[in-house]
Amino acid sequence: FYNLIPSCMVCNFIKKDITEVGKYYNPYDTRFDGNKAFRFQLKIKSTKFYYDSKEIDIVYPDSNNSEEQERVNANLKLFRVKELYNEHKDIVLDLIQKDIAYNDSYIDELYKKYEGSLFKNREDVLRMITANYITEDELEKRPLAKLTRDIAEELGLI
Repeated sequence: FYNLIPSCMVCNFIKKDITEVGKYYNPYDTRFDGNKAFRFQLKIKSTKFYYDSKEIDIVYPDSNNSEEQERVNANLKLFRVKELYNEHKDIVLDLIQKDIAYNDSYIDELYKKYEGSLFKNREDVLRMITANYITEDELEKRPLAKLTRDIAEELGLI
């Protein structure tokens, strides 16, 4: 369940029907328009999105490169990425609410108040607020860290 990073047959031993390993993406691959292949984004359906997770969707931007987009779509379909991550809209809703509650000055205030006891740096405060790791090198440490980071970045929380 926690291994939501699509990988080749050798690494993950799944999906016997995969015949073209090169056709599929690692979500951390940077060849997709210079950004990450899977970049989670919010789609807001109505103004109720602040308190109702049914009013948001987790989406993925299309590439300007049709070959790259075909590869991304193959991954999304094979690994049911859209369905899996849309099961976690409650986490996105929490991030939306935390973005409102924790503005930059409040984050700085928390850091100053607890520097040295709870937090060694500002990133520790952000990790506590987002309830997940947020730096690139730590995304593999906890489930849904990439989703959390992408949405928190889009909101301007981190």
